[in-house]
Amino acid sequence: MLSARKILPKKQRVAETLKGSRASSWIEYSSYAVERPYISMNDPESNVVRFLAVDCDHENWDMLPGSMPKPRWTPITRDSQRHHVIWELASPVIIGENARRKPLALLAAVQMALTYHLNGDVNFTNTLMKNPWHQEWSTIFYPDARPVDLHEFDDWLLPRGFYTKAANSNIKPSPHGYSRNVDLFDHVRHWSYQNWTGDWAEVYGIAHDFNGMFSVPLPSKEVDATAKSVCRFMEEDYTGTPKPVLRQRTRDTKVAAILDAEASIRASGQRPTNAMIAAITGIPRRTVTNILNTL
Repeated sequence: MLSARKILPKKQRVAETLKGSRASSWIEYSSYAVERPYISMNDPESNVVRFLAVDCDHENWDMLPGSMPKPRWTPITRDSQRHHVIWELASPVIIGENARRKPLALLAAVQMALTYHLNGDVNFTNTLMKNPWHQEWSTIFYPDARPVDLHEFDDWLLPRGFYTKAANSNIKPSPHGYSRNVDLFDHVRHWSYQNWTGDWAEVYGIAHDFNGMFSVPLPSKEVDATAKSVCRFMEEDYTGTPKPVLRQRTRDTKVAAILDAEASIRASGQRPTNAMIAAITGIPRRTVTNILNTL
């Protein structure tokens, strides 16, 4: 049996009930958190998803398909048999401002698929989970369980467009869980491609308005992080092409600036150094070094 001490983050969000809101839940050290019936499992301060859970409001806790990757635990309510199925991810996924779109989209797709196949609650947010070590639950500890890669669920993913999006503002978007993060990001960035004026507050307003359409809105902190990410991209990297990331073009611009600076230094009769190039271009010295090593 894997002990709580070996696997839990230093701090966790905890609550006495699953429906614990910000007002009725709190953050405490894991040494105390293990005594709570509901815990976050994922570090509430890191914006990293290491554990993925499905909330099943039915008694079929043994309905896990045999070929599906084994979860770590299934804590079960003794009387109603309601349960959570919890997987540990081999490669944790970052959410929020620094999230990469493709891993987050895959995380969302896997969560939606697992919820569908296990007949889980679509409104479950993966924030608070039944504490596998708490005496209130009857927990199944899978002896052959291990951290799983998201791609191990590829055969279980739902067809594209399985969950339809909202057709107009009077219909609440159907995506749930981490798919809300993906849809929010896509909506805000596409709006910005057409309407960007440099006003960050306007983008924040668009993000919060769209978030309010979800049946279970994202926390304001996550919405702000998404809006900030889009604003920074529009100011620093956007070139007029509607692509989510244009890092290659940014690198090409830096390469051109570095080569121009190098030629200018040689023309003055000096031997160029990375420090000199960094001073002329304003590009960090480490970046200059990394780029020159690849040329």
